[in-house]
Order: sequence, then C-alpha cells, then structure tokens
Amino acid sequence: MLFNEMDVTKLDIKKLSKVYGNGKNFAQKYKLNPDKEKILIYQLLQALKIQNQKKTMNLLLSCYLRQQESIPNEFMQQLENKEEFKQLVYAFITGLISGKKEGKVDEK
Repeated sequence: MLFNEMDVTKLDIKKLSKVYGNGKNFAQKYKLNPDKEKILIYQLLQALKIQNQKKTMNLLLSCYLRQQESIPNEFMQQLENKEEFKQLVYAFITGLISGKKEGKVDEK
C-alpha cells in the first residue's frame, strides 16, 4: 500500500502481497530471540540502504537455509531489476515485523 500511495510501485501488488505473507510466515516459524530478530531486520535494512544486493541476498539465503526451506522464486526472478528487488525485500521485512507481533502470546 505504501508503494501504491507513493506511486512508485513497479511490481504487481499480488507479488508484493505474497512476499509480505512469506515474511509473516517466516517470522512465525523462525525461532529467534528478540535481539537476533532485531539484528536480522537491521542488517537487511542496512544492506538495502547501501544498495548492496549481494549482501541482502546472502542474508535472505542464510535465513532460509537455517529453516531448511527454499527461498521464494520472487526474489530470484527480480535479481536483475534492483528497484523491484528492493521493493520485494521491503515487503518481506514488513511481513517479518508484523508476523512477529501477531505470533506473540501474552503471558499474563
């Protein structure tokens, strides 16, 4: 929705929604302590900020490798186009953040 409002969406909203959902699902499966979760998100954001696509892809691959899952095809298909790849990673990070919030259980 953010990319649509900014009128910079280069990808189909279905692809962005799918990657967002992948991030949410990944967050619920990925067993991290809160500090490691923040570090992962920070590292992904920093790699995007300095436009280091190789580092971003390495971080994603290592995350999925730990889960013994294959990386979504959407990332692989958009490697050639840096802006579209960046939008996919932002959608994944957003899903990762929101998935962790939904996955938490109040212990009171």
